[in-house]
Amino acid sequence: CIAGDTCEQLLWRIDNGNLADHPPKLVVLMADSEANADAEAIRDGVAAVVARLREQLPESQLLVIGVRSTDATDNLQVAEANRLISHLADWEQVHFLDVSHELNGNHAVGDLVDAEGQLTAAGLLD
Repeated sequence: CIAGDTCEQLLWRIDNGNLADHPPKLVVLMADSEANADAEAIRDGVAAVVARLREQLPESQLLVIGVRSTDATDNLQVAEANRLISHLADWEQVHFLDVSHELNGNHAVGDLVDAEGQLTAAGLLD
């Protein structure tokens, strides 16, 4: 979990980390949006990260969790971004889950996600 990284920073971490040494069975990518980012820009950033993860971890499953609304983002932009991001899923190795309706603002989703939108230990899958 790397909170606060931009797509560019996350791409650098993927390229310069040690993912190949210990490939996980599942990677959970929970993207967020920046204020004033349009839906296409959000999708493009997530698509770049998904592509790089597929290159580096071809055997891992990837779960992309949809962008959530924050006080600084427009709900219509988030809905459009999630619609665009959902097309990245091939449903064999790349999956998409839109929980934006559950993550509006800073509300936790049960025991799975905390108030800041970070996955909790209960939210991590085996």
